[in-house]
Amino acid sequence: MISLSKELEARLTLVMAKYPAILALIAFSPDGLVIASLVKEDREKEQISALSAMLLKDAQRATTTFGFGRFKRILLVSEKGYLTVINVTEEISIAMLSNERDAFSKAFLDIVKIPEMLKNSM
Repeated sequence: MISLSKELEARLTLVMAKYPAILALIAFSPDGLVIASLVKEDREKEQISALSAMLLKDAQRATTTFGFGRFKRILLVSEKGYLTVINVTEEISIAMLSNERDAFSKAFLDIVKIPEMLKNSM
């Protein structure tokens, strides 16, 4: 898991460097434990990962209940910001926060490629 953690952190670092408007990128386990993170400002990575894990469990339950198949990602849009939670593996998800729509949209396209990149590097 150490090499996977380092690989995730490297991928997150590249995305954060490319899109400075991203406020947080956090890889976490299903129970909300932080695996890798990059957080700007006064954001609490543990709080973000715990809330994201809660959203993830609710989304997985909803997809099962509605017969939508395997859960892939959450997209939350509010007046002042954006959040996505994406499954990387069964044990790892990534949460991304931003308050800028354009940066969020562009970074989202890079984030959704991470699971495939990790498969290729393992």
